[in-house]
Amino acid sequence: MPPPIEVRRLVGAALTASLISPGPLATIAGIQEILGAAASVFPEDFQEYLVEVSRDAGQSYRVLERTSRAIQGPAGRLAIWDTTEEANGSALLRLTVTDRVGHAESRTVSVLVSNPVELRADPPVLTDPTGQTTLTVTLPQDVEVANLTVVGPGISRPFTIPTGIPRRRASSPAREIRSARYR
Repeated sequence: MPPPIEVRRLVGAALTASLISPGPLATIAGIQEILGAAASVFPEDFQEYLVEVSRDAGQSYRVLERTSRAIQGPAGRLAIWDTTEEANGSALLRLTVTDRVGHAESRTVSVLVSNPVELRADPPVLTDPTGQTTLTVTLPQDVEVANLTVVGPGISRPFTIPTGIPRRRASSPAREIRSARYR
């Protein structure tokens, strides 16, 4: 009688980790679906997947979703991210898929969070005797350029002004734009 045949397979070599949406360098806002795949060719080997976000260039991550449910196919929903709770600026999304032995496969994508920001002028508007109007607003973070729309009774006028402030980390303190003029 011939000896028994031993069958072995390489665990971990068949993990799938893909991020489809948002794509690399995408500008996102609002409620964002994170789409992709997190699975194993051998379903019994799949352990979990983890979707995380970093706002400090990958120094630390916060968990958006962690589950032991595999997501097959090219564009299943991996997580939901409410970007309105975030400061505007760069972010890294990371998907990590692990198997039962501890092997892992990861994918990372860089995105730009760009939610609309409503600003209120304080005081609302100052008009001097010559008819020159000055609007002062406080921005929630440093930006190089501010795209603003003045809205009021009988007016809706967009304009862009340089702030003179170089772009910095999203966590930097607020800055004021003074003397933004419009007619």
